[in-house]
Amino acid sequence: MTIYTIGHSNRPKDEFLQLLDHHAIAALVDVRRFPGSRKWPQYHRTALAECLRQHGIDYHWMKTLGGRRSRKDPDVMPFLDEAIIGGLRQEAFRTYAAYMQSDVFRRALEALIERAQSQSVAIMCAERLWWRCHRRLISDALVANGVEVWHIVTDREPQPHVLTDVARITGKQVTYPPPIFVS
Repeated sequence: MTIYTIGHSNRPKDEFLQLLDHHAIAALVDVRRFPGSRKWPQYHRTALAECLRQHGIDYHWMKTLGGRRSRKDPDVMPFLDEAIIGGLRQEAFRTYAAYMQSDVFRRALEALIERAQSQSVAIMCAERLWWRCHRRLISDALVANGVEVWHIVTDREPQPHVLTDVARITGKQVTYPPPIFVS
């Protein structure tokens, strides 16, 4: 099974649709926690859903896979352990990695995988470059669950997902422990 990722960035709507068509995407799963854009109104949740519907592509918003997690989030706080997140430097990635340990995240990931069993799916966020977005960590979790992940960045062939260098997989769970230095 394969899942694609894409970032809408500042792409014109037609270019975005062409990329989805080129990869035969049947369903777009929006993984923005807050799916709006003042600067790019075509990517506001309601406008995007209507545009995709008219184009024959299903739209699904999965808030539970959204980024922008806070340390105060009850699904993050129990997992703010350096053994789980210590290998990541950026705070946004650290809190998301903690959130990935929650049952809420696991159920959302399972729902995404289930959807991809019957449709060609791409997950979407705003950031064009997947390695600068929480799609990177979602992709790690998908790989840990046996899913092949490809990143659509340009009109060229997609890039295969490469597991984050500090990621460790145990069963179907991903953690990001700090590196061990041997002297």
